[in-house]
Amino acid sequence: MTTYNQQKLTNISKMMSNLNDYEDKMELKESKHQLNGIQTMDVQKFEKEKNNQ
Repeated sequence: MTTYNQQKLTNISKMMSNLNDYEDKMELKESKHQLNGIQTMDVQKFEKEKNNQ
């Protein structure tokens, strides 16, 4: 019984660390996406101002 519980605990902690890794990757993706969005906005703003001159 104890071995079974230990195995279950090990599996759960593995799952938790996988989830944390996944969460980190998703946050990185999101920040990257936000950065790309900001760059795009800057380029559009620049283009607009260039066209207005």
